[in-house]
Amino acid sequence: MLKIVRKNRIKTFDAFLEARQRYPNAANVWLEHLNKVSNNDILELFQRIPTERISQTAIEFAQKILELNQHRLRELRNT
Repeated sequence: MLKIVRKNRIKTFDAFLEARQRYPNAANVWLEHLNKVSNNDILELFQRIPTERISQTAIEFAQKILELNQHRLRELRNT
């Protein structure tokens, strides 16, 4: 069986923008919920992962990525 790989993959942020255009109320509700998630909430989740499964460096990296994405999405509330 031949698999066709889509070369023009949509990024998660762009997918959210498309969904927001189609379902603005749902997007706003989602952004409201996202706004309630603190950096400390995220850290607590990562700290629940056993240390033999994730390093402190990996936690810090993942947290930074999530913070950046969260910031980008929060900025949408102002547009």
